[in-house]
Amino acid sequence: MRIAKVAKMSKTYMGVRLRRLREERGLTQAALARMLEISPNYLNQIEQNIRPLTVPVLLRLNASFGLDVQLFSDADETRLITDLRAALADQGAPASTAELRALASNMPGVARVLISMQRRLRETSERADLLAGRLSASGAGSSPAAFEAVRDWFYERRNHVADLDEAAEAVGEALAPARLLAGLTERLAGLHGVRETEQAGTVLRR
Repeated sequence: MRIAKVAKMSKTYMGVRLRRLREERGLTQAALARMLEISPNYLNQIEQNIRPLTVPVLLRLNASFGLDVQLFSDADETRLITDLRAALADQGAPASTAELRALASNMPGVARVLISMQRRLRETSERADLLAGRLSASGAGSSPAAFEAVRDWFYERRNHVADLDEAAEAVGEALAPARLLAGLTERLAGLHGVRETEQAGTVLRR
């Protein structure tokens, strides 16, 4: 399913990510070029961000390494840019969108380290606040901290939890496409006692 989404990918320059992948596997440019059925010169141009990483090359990477294609997705880059902007703003060091995009695209590993460092700093600050008694006994700060912990857990897994995906696919395959909504409604009611109601306004279902 993830591979199908790649067909919509626009021109994407991911040279540093590709070079890092090659170096992690101890491959020369010539060796990787042979595996991807392209010329070493073409591969070098991709790694130098002269040419974009195309869908056919990305699919060959997947076939050769069992690669999660989301490592090269625009959605991943967009999320990195958003989190980078927030992390730098917390430090009073705002950056332009162009700078953030360059960092997220060319050095995603460094970007994630910066985000992780800011997250740890925030957590340390929150623990210090608790120890100093600046938070009320009612635990007013617990909800944001819990929300951030859940958000970070999913972020570290790139919003992909294999067990959940496989279970959802199994449920989807068991239901006829034409009755998907009705089938899910019946499943919620029968297995979990959850009733669905429709209501007017911006909330479609509850």
